[in-house]
Amino acid sequence: MDEYGNFDPTSVENENYYNPKQHNSILDEVNSLDKGYHTFQRVINKDGYQKRVKITVYTSYGLGTRIRDAESGMFYTDIVGSANEHLFFKTALKTGEIPGNGPTTLFYLTPQHCTSHLHDVISPEIITKWEAKRDSRLNVKQLEKPLRNKIILIK
Repeated sequence: MDEYGNFDPTSVENENYYNPKQHNSILDEVNSLDKGYHTFQRVINKDGYQKRVKITVYTSYGLGTRIRDAESGMFYTDIVGSANEHLFFKTALKTGEIPGNGPTTLFYLTPQHCTSHLHDVISPEIITKWEAKRDSRLNVKQLEKPLRNKIILIK
């Protein structure tokens, strides 16, 4: 505060107030410890103009680990390599945008989710094949449900 009681953002006593630049640097530091976190830039065409956009992705680590949402970084209970992997749209980012030789597998709930996140185009044939694969897995899960309920354990 200055001598008139007004807020002075440059004052030393105000260093405990929220600082977006400091918040972003702390967040960047935390994310840098996550081996599945990556950022890169792409040039996209928007409204007839080329625009550079920053894209953040979270890769899944490999067989036996939990599936991770490529956009949010949220972990699902389903496992990479399991039959339930077919419930997700899976793609590998082999464009060189992710540096090094770490994991490049991205999982999305739908192909449309992937398209909007990566600003990319997915052919209708690929979408149709994925929908058939997902629907097949959903049907198997539906058939498995009654069997689980009818198992009797004898001790």
